[in-house]
Amino acid sequence: MYRQCIDLGKRTWEGPQEEKDYILKETRYLFKKNRHLKNPNEIDLRIQEAESRIALGLHYKIPYPRMHNIIQVTPERVRRSPKNAFNNPVYMASYYNDHPEDSP
Repeated sequence: MYRQCIDLGKRTWEGPQEEKDYILKETRYLFKKNRHLKNPNEIDLRIQEAESRIALGLHYKIPYPRMHNIIQVTPERVRRSPKNAFNNPVYMASYYNDHPEDSP
């Protein structure tokens, strides 16, 4: 997976150099951050995150994570909706958890 992401940033990506640099920086940061993981479920989640970010990036031609749409509902529907309906998508897991761009 790491090699696939690095290859995407160095050779495959057809965008400007700034986007290639972002892919390489993000890949190195996230893999270094997650190298200590031991829980198989957490590791599978991070692999799924990487795969979905690659797929979304190639499909939409943007390397940056896409913000998800917030469901527009009335307060009554919020009370009836399941709690997990408003969870963050898997491809944003690392972005919301201790990401360097979150701090001002």
